[in-house]
Amino acid sequence: MELESDEIQTIAEAALLYDIGKVTVPVEILEKPDSLTDEEWVILCRHPVAGARILLRSAEELGLAAVAAYEHHLDLDGTGYPDLHFPRTPHRISQVVRLCDVFDAMRTRRHYEAAQPLSAIVKVFREGSGTKFAPDLVETFARMLLGWSDRFIDADAGQGLV
Repeated sequence: MELESDEIQTIAEAALLYDIGKVTVPVEILEKPDSLTDEEWVILCRHPVAGARILLRSAEELGLAAVAAYEHHLDLDGTGYPDLHFPRTPHRISQVVRLCDVFDAMRTRRHYEAAQPLSAIVKVFREGSGTKFAPDLVETFARMLLGWSDRFIDADAGQGLV
């Protein structure tokens, strides 16, 4: 992506801190093995705003990390949550963090869902390219995964990403 070292540092900070708002969500909701109720979903959906507030109160230099915390559930087209009064394209750092967050969510085995094979994840990214995810980020991420496919084993297929 030809990023400068300060841009990489900012993305790294955002990637480490984007979900900090989950400290405000009761553990019973975060670890619930069943589907969330409407009320629980509303509580969970508050974590991006809470995370941005925490980061903005913490340190001025975490401003872009706060933006990523706020926007990491927004799609490229401005849909998602939190609800925006004026839909807009999320910041580039938020877009990178979102892609990584979705990858982690799909690749990690959860008590309610099995880990997805890399091929399925790349398919989801490519299907969402242009609406959910930035096309250039999708292709960069896919190329990275393909380049590292010998290091990954698809749990379902028992083979590397093809």
